[in-house]
Amino acid sequence: MFFNLYKKIAEYNNKREEELRQKLLLKNRLNKNKMRFSRCINFAKELIDETNKRMNDSEFDSNELTNHPLFNLIRAIGLNINNKYIGNLIYETPKELPNIVPYEMGFPDKYFYDIVKEVSFIDVKMKLNKDLLLPWPWHRERFLNTFAFIGEGRLGGKWKQDCNHSVSLWLPMGLGWVDYGNHSIMQGIIQGEGEVSPNTIYDIRPIYDYVICDGINYIDIESGKKICSVRSFEIAAIFEIGRLMTQNGICYNSIL
Repeated sequence: MFFNLYKKIAEYNNKREEELRQKLLLKNRLNKNKMRFSRCINFAKELIDETNKRMNDSEFDSNELTNHPLFNLIRAIGLNINNKYIGNLIYETPKELPNIVPYEMGFPDKYFYDIVKEVSFIDVKMKLNKDLLLPWPWHRERFLNTFAFIGEGRLGGKWKQDCNHSVSLWLPMGLGWVDYGNHSIMQGIIQGEGEVSPNTIYDIRPIYDYVICDGINYIDIESGKKICSVRSFEIAAIFEIGRLMTQNGICYNSIL
């Protein structure tokens, strides 16, 4: 009897200790993510300040700055997402990763498209070797086939857009969400060649009046309440860099 009681107490204590350990690990991870997020946003702010300083110290007309370095930063951050999906198919036994669409990446979808504005058709060409596009290849054999088929000097020839490719462009960041053609578009990114015209273009600047992100959660500005958790650190960082761009009048290809 006493042995069974002791055993139950020990099991309870062990369970309690494990729960506390998991809570501590989660707290430490969230604190680390918040610190990384803060450093990333501060880097973007410093990059804006440094660029402005260099512009002011030179005779270069600010209106001629058509390639702001923030877009290189955005692509550098986003390439980490590209590499996760490439590595999943090349190095690992492929496991299911989230589809790279706004709601799957933790971005608040509720009312989003009622707030943002769709931009009238503009002839925009996104460069696969320069701009940030986020394809999400999931099938190893399809990915293998694009390697073998697409490219200069191969059966499929140089990468080019076709009817299977569909991209939505978010402004001001110049972020291209890939709707269709994930495997072949990723191949174009790897080869560093080709251009793609987005099918739809959204100006997301109005959302910044309603939503803010601290690297852990997306938060309703008016109520201060959590909308949803961040699932992609990179997307959250790019979202808040978009706020800085809005505040400083910076936009992809100077479209807006």
